[in-house]
Amino acid sequence: MCKHYHGARHCDLRRRQKAYLDEKFKIGEQKGLKADPAQVAQDMRHAKHEDGSRRFTVDEFLAPQQIKSYFLRMAAKFRQGSHDVADEWDGQAVAEQEAYSSARAHILEECRLTHPITYDTYNLCELYTRNKLTKLSVPILRIICSHFEMEIDNLPLRLKKPYVQLIEELVRSCSCA
Repeated sequence: MCKHYHGARHCDLRRRQKAYLDEKFKIGEQKGLKADPAQVAQDMRHAKHEDGSRRFTVDEFLAPQQIKSYFLRMAAKFRQGSHDVADEWDGQAVAEQEAYSSARAHILEECRLTHPITYDTYNLCELYTRNKLTKLSVPILRIICSHFEMEIDNLPLRLKKPYVQLIEELVRSCSCA
């Protein structure tokens, strides 16, 4: 039940935004790389449901600073829960660590794929393992293939199988396969 005066619609929006950010944060934790708030803000603008519909409208997008603040709170909760160290961080150290992590993430992203292989909030390794890639719509499959710079120009626009095969080939190159 929503405790805010904004109403149920606002609370649903906050819940959906929080769920999206939680997914991005979790993927970053799994990869050992912090998510870049500016990139997450950009990804949010293009995020789609499995059926290809938009996850958020223009007025629901979050700014990089809002995302950064949320991620900092999540990291603090994570550290507090696992190390019982509550208020031992200072802003400069956090900023330096973020700059280092962001640069490291960018370099690793440029050099190689890391496990899990993801696109937006889709964990492709998990979808492949669970045999769920075919649940994604053709437009989403095309976007994923384009994101990983796969050659799709000559593939049929309505058939899932060729796109799924390309993504499966990509995932088989991952260390988890």
